[in-house]
Amino acid sequence: MQELNTSHAPRDREADHRIGNSLAFLSSALRHESRRIDSVAGARIALVNAANRLGAVSRLHGMMGRDGTNGRVRLSRHLEDFSEDLCESLDIDMRVDGEDIAVPMDVAGCLAIVVNELATNAVKHGGAEGRTAITVTCFTNDDGHLVVIVGDNGKGLPAGFRLDDTRGLGMVIVTSTVQKHRGTIRIEKGPCAVYRIELPIR
Repeated sequence: MQELNTSHAPRDREADHRIGNSLAFLSSALRHESRRIDSVAGARIALVNAANRLGAVSRLHGMMGRDGTNGRVRLSRHLEDFSEDLCESLDIDMRVDGEDIAVPMDVAGCLAIVVNELATNAVKHGGAEGRTAITVTCFTNDDGHLVVIVGDNGKGLPAGFRLDDTRGLGMVIVTSTVQKHRGTIRIEKGPCAVYRIELPIR
């Protein structure tokens, strides 16, 4: 009798577990957002956001099955793939620069969700003249932590804006997702909205 090849079973179980956690998180976000919809325009935006969040998980799962190694994926490649969905659904430009770092699958998923929310906020509130443009730069610092800088070409954040004092669902998702992965996020000084995210990847 031919034996089944189970050499990848532990990795597959880990991937399925992480995907399940991501979907549970997105389901909770959808329920929360459904209670905030009060117009047709709001419903459309909510559906676009939901599609992008699910797209991030779907692309990550596909990449993991294609070329994931030891539970890691190439971050820049993942974000570049994901940017195709964002550019089409949000009608924006997006560029991913920096090192193509191998990161744990859950970190890649975390950052796709964060980039999606920050890009959506830039479209809704950024006030860019013309087409919104998002830049994402990835590198590692001296401590071996992953650093991701996300910026837009808008008019900047309102005076006195604080990440720990916002009630918008998008920013709540951003901060809670980063904190869940033992990371930090802060606002960088500049004329436009720029966020610096740091996450441990070892």
